[in-house]
Amino acid sequence: MNLDEDKSPTFAEHDDEPEHVFVVFSIHGEPYALPVTVVTEIVRMQRLMDVVDLPPDVIGVLNIRGRIVPVVDLKLRFTNAPEAKTPTSVALIIEVEGVLTGLFVEAVLNVVRITPEMVQASTDPSTASGVGVAGIVNVEGKAVAILDAIQLLDSRESSPRPIRN
Repeated sequence: MNLDEDKSPTFAEHDDEPEHVFVVFSIHGEPYALPVTVVTEIVRMQRLMDVVDLPPDVIGVLNIRGRIVPVVDLKLRFTNAPEAKTPTSVALIIEVEGVLTGLFVEAVLNVVRITPEMVQASTDPSTASGVGVAGIVNVEGKAVAILDAIQLLDSRESSPRPIRN
């Protein structure tokens, strides 16, 4: 999967849109966000199928209406410690370059509208494990890291390989 040729949507590319919508979710109690434009659906965590020869943070695959979707444990990717499955655990299904990937997260917290003026530049272009942060925004009194979907999937050698359906 070559993600270098594609770019995540940026505020500059959408200057005609006064607001941008983001899905806010938690990983190990910390809030993160992704543009709703890359999130295709949110599914309750179900039993994952184990597949051999996957990167360590790809914890299995889901069958979503006949499409096989690799699921990445974001806490494992960020901290090298697996996320515990809870009643609020979900998989955010994102689509980048036509490839679906599930992101195992602790919980979805909110869907918020954010104007470009609200976003502060990240002081460090990368966070744990080299995952790119597009910016930081204050949502309901908490700092929320806005993740770049392209860098999130291309952040390490352990990025899931596309499974073509």
